Amino acid sequence: MRSAHRNSRTRRYSQRVCLSRSVLTHGPRQAHAWLIFDVRQNMKLPLQLTDHARSRLRERTSLSESAFVGLLQNYQTVSVGYRRSSGHWHRLFYSQSDRTHFIAIQDIANGDIITILPLDYHENLAWRIEEAQKRRAVWKASPDIHAELFTPKPELAPGSRMETTGVFAPDGRKVNLGSHRFSVLPTSASDALSDDAFVSKLFQKIAQRGADLRLLE
Repeated sequence: MRSAHRNSRTRRYSQRVCLSRSVLTHGPRQAHAWLIFDVRQNMKLPLQLTDHARSRLRERTSLSESAFVGLLQNYQTVSVGYRRSSGHWHRLFYSQSDRTHFIAIQDIANGDIITILPLDYHENLAWRIEEAQKRRAVWKASPDIHAELFTPKPELAPGSRMETTGVFAPDGRKVNLGSHRFSVLPTSASDALSDDAFVSKLFQKIAQRGADLRLLE
């Protein structure tokens, strides 16, 4: 009986995501450029395209504006990073009609889409996108295309709810940041942070708790 209780407790603790500043950085190339959240910002802002972004969408993709906005509003994107200096959120998405990936850059202060970049542009201007992130973006946009391009297709895990705890300096204070139901159970904090819906909820929870993301250890 004691062993069963201990196993149950171990499983429960294993399904908690503990965030640290290190998992929110991408590597030496942009380690000082990221992380980027002002807890005063309201993330529930209308998503809208700037004239520049609208022009780049037409020039670089075959997506309609409504289809593009739908991908972002439905979180059919993969969060690949943030720039502290500009407050821009980099969101990877896959265009079925173009059969390729793009990066949408969104201003988290007002929700504006600033531009849409091809991957090679993004690599030259910012950083390289990992293959696992590309595969996840394909799966989010179209599980059928993912099955065609990659095997095996990730299986859904209904009910995979995980609790999130943030540890904040200077005293190591732990803050419960709520729970999130993942369609695919993440295997690490970095994996969890590639889920746009989770990241958006995380921003809101940190703001609600009155915590400062800059103090996240």
